Amino acid sequence: MAITRIGGATAITGTIPQGNIANASLGAVTALPGAIATGKVLQVSNFVQASSQQTFSSTSYADLTNVTVNITPSSTSNKILIVANIGSDTNNNEGYGMQFVRGSTSIYATKQTYTLYTDGVTQIYNVNMFNYYDSPNSTSQQTYKVQIRSYDSASMNINTSYNSNIQVMEIAG
Repeated sequence: MAITRIGGATAITGTIPQGNIANASLGAVTALPGAIATGKVLQVSNFVQASSQQTFSSTSYADLTNVTVNITPSSTSNKILIVANIGSDTNNNEGYGMQFVRGSTSIYATKQTYTLYTDGVTQIYNVNMFNYYDSPNSTSQQTYKVQIRSYDSASMNINTSYNSNIQVMEIAG
């Protein structure tokens, strides 16, 4: 690879020997170096739910229908990054709780209500992304889902104007 530094009297011109460059050109780079063993995204699996309204009024967690995704880790040392976005319209003032479940085990639950925004007609709990970094320590298929609960037993609707979704990513550990 030829090198030229433009700078008048201090210009440098030369060639880097081929053996000093892993790939002859940047266009030939097709993968990260093998020395980077952790932190790579190995696979992604996601689900986006259509606007199928579901009503929650219990203070016990219940499945958010169809917001479920499967992933099979390739190594027991790998991690799973779970990201979910839950859309709700509701007329109560308390909000709701959300948890991630792996199989039948709760692995992360929110512990607070969410900010109430008003658009002039409907009260909307605008919940941004929830995320959690899980260590399933398994190479078997893992099923992740979202569960919802009401904080004050008031009826609340999920997936009326906004769709909910869940995405999982296997990260090299």
